[in-house]
Order: sequence, then structure tokens, then C-alpha cells
Amino acid sequence: MGGIERFLMGMYKNLDRTRYQFDFVVHSPEENYFEPEIQEMGGRVYHLSPKAKHLFKYKKELMEVMKNYHVVHIHSSYAFSYFEAKWAKQLGKKVIVHSHSSKQLGKKLLVHQLLKRGLNSNIDVKCAVSREAAQFMFTRNSTVKLIFGFDIRKFVFSKENRDAIRKKISVAPNEYLVGCVARMDDQKDPLYTNEIFKRLAGVRGVKCVFIGDGKYKESIMQQDQGSGIIFTGNVREPEKYLSALDAYVLPTRYEGIATSIIEAEINGLRVYSSQEGTPSEAKISNNLTVLSKQNVDEWGQRILADREKEPHRTVALQEYANFDIVKCTRDMEEIYNQWLS
Repeated sequence: MGGIERFLMGMYKNLDRTRYQFDFVVHSPEENYFEPEIQEMGGRVYHLSPKAKHLFKYKKELMEVMKNYHVVHIHSSYAFSYFEAKWAKQLGKKVIVHSHSSKQLGKKLLVHQLLKRGLNSNIDVKCAVSREAAQFMFTRNSTVKLIFGFDIRKFVFSKENRDAIRKKISVAPNEYLVGCVARMDDQKDPLYTNEIFKRLAGVRGVKCVFIGDGKYKESIMQQDQGSGIIFTGNVREPEKYLSALDAYVLPTRYEGIATSIIEAEINGLRVYSSQEGTPSEAKISNNLTVLSKQNVDEWGQRILADREKEPHRTVALQEYANFDIVKCTRDMEEIYNQWLS
């Protein structure tokens, strides 16, 4: 359940479904986490062949689907979506490309560089979740609409959730809990997070928690045996776990918008993020500290120094109004409306 999926479902729930309908294309045969909910709201999910393995079969299947729609809205992390945009234009469809990432590595970066110009020549409206994501996906001097949102009210601090989650994971009320809510994959750099946690876990009155799953989880758990670091795995309501924390750490390598950083700011947490992974749009509150990854000791020292400061968990939600999913959905409907009215 990634950030793009959550964003799409947030829009779908707030969409004027008397005028618009979302249907979805996925590249795997397995049922998606959100599929039952989509079907309950009248949506369809098309399971197509894996694009990277069966490009021509995928093209045939996708062309058959796209011919039934007015608008093709492509949510993408790099320019491999050139193919969907080109095929949609061949069918005479209006094409929106929504950029969700500001960087790629390795083979994906090479593919992106090769296909970026071709992608841009097949787009009617360009959208992005941040300025950095726009610069990465679109050619210079492009007109780009910045559209991104989520249910900001879900992330407001709750004393009830704090007490319940701390009891669940065996953290005392007076202990200082430092956590990371993220996939344990290359992008989020959990190995670096673990180095920070190892510097904190031995301090009296401090505990650390990884909330999430991913390919590095098992190896990190083996490293941390006996350290007291907590691993929850994936959880259904991660926003409740934010209220249990006192500080949030995310030394990510890159982000499109860094949703989790903004969610933690809304919760009133002290937030520590990397220079590389903090888009300008995420820098909202004075609780956010942006640090270099050149010195891991500095992260631990700063977190411990801030521990003595008085916490302020109440925030002014109007400061985050640009990220309200209702506003975001209305902005998106204005774009759809120019073609469907």
C-alpha cells in the first residue's frame, strides 16, 4: 500500500461520483489492497500483464481498456510511462501525467533520461506532487499544476491513541519514543535509520521503533537482537502510531513530496529528515529539522538535545490546508471538467 495508492483512494473517496468515475489499471494478477473498497464505490480494477515483462501483450490489453474512456490520468515515478501516454494519444484521448517522484537510481534513471522528452510530447496536462517532482519529470519551462493531498485531520495528535499504542508495544508513558513509519527499502534508507537508532537505544529512558515492512527488515532485526529496538511490521492505521511517538526520523534518499514528513508535522512531532529527501513543500513547521547524512552522530545528538524541550502537539490545521484532500480533489475536478462538460 504505497503513497500513490493512498493518494488515489483519497481523491476517489472525495470525488463527485455523480459526474466522474475512476477506474484503475494495475500491472499484476493479485488483488489490490483497495480493490474491495473500489468495487463498493462502483469502480473497476483491470489486471493487465506485467508491463516490464510483456510489453506488447500489455499494450494490446491496455489499448482495449483505454478506448472506453475520455481521459487517461497516469500516475508515475519516472518516464517509463511514456508508452501509456503515447498509446493514449494514438487513441485520441486526453492525457494527464502526475509526477510522484523527484529522483530515480540505476536502470530506472537511464530509462527515464531516454524517454523523458518523448513522454512530454504526449501530455495534455502536467501535474506533480511537488516542484522537485515537476522538475524531474517534465521538460524545462513546462506549465505544471501542483496537486497533492490527503486526509490531514486523521493525523492530528490523539492522547487516546498515544496511550493505546504505547500499551500495545510496551512503551511506558514517561519513555521517549523515537520512530520511523516507512517502507524498509532502498529509498527510505532504513540502514541509516538503524545507525541512528543504535546511538539512541542505549540511552536510559529512550526507545526506538520501526513501523513498516520491507526487504531490509529481517537483516536489521538480526543486527538489533538484544538492543530493545521495536519492530511492528506493517500496521493498518499508521496515523495512530504517530501519536505514540515523541520524535520522527526519516533519512530518506529522495521523495516526491515526503508525505510522511508532513503527516508527522501535523501530529506535532519533532521531525528529523535528510537534506536530499525533504522537498520545499514539506518544510512547514518549526518542528522540522533537516540534517546532512554526512554525520550520523549529529542525528543522535540533535534528537537527544531536543528531548528536553517542551512538546507542543497542537497545530493549526489551516497551515496545512494546501494538502487537504478535499481541496486537491476539487482542483483535479476542474481539470477533468474542461473536457467532460
